Amino acid sequence: TGRKQEVTRMHKAQAWALDDIAYYTEMKTEERLEQVSRGPKEGVYVHGLYLDGCRWNKSESTLVESEPKKLFAPVPVLWVTAVTKSMAKARYSAMGTTYECPCY
Repeated sequence: TGRKQEVTRMHKAQAWALDDIAYYTEMKTEERLEQVSRGPKEGVYVHGLYLDGCRWNKSESTLVESEPKKLFAPVPVLWVTAVTKSMAKARYSAMGTTYECPCY
């Protein structure tokens, strides 16, 4: 909620309302935090996560089957921000198939 509040305040001129905000996440090309030169203009970068049962294919920008005998695969740096729900819907539908998954 704190991240949503921060982004809503940043877009005060556009009259964004907290109830109209959704999280939006993108995989970055950087695989490790050390490769990131500076923070994002809005939102946060998240690192240190792992996938269980699949892996991220960087060249295809998609989830693929795990490699044999590898249970966990590192996730590239994620950019997490907030956008209006209509913007999120448009971005996700432009990508094609998306996968909502929990983060533990």
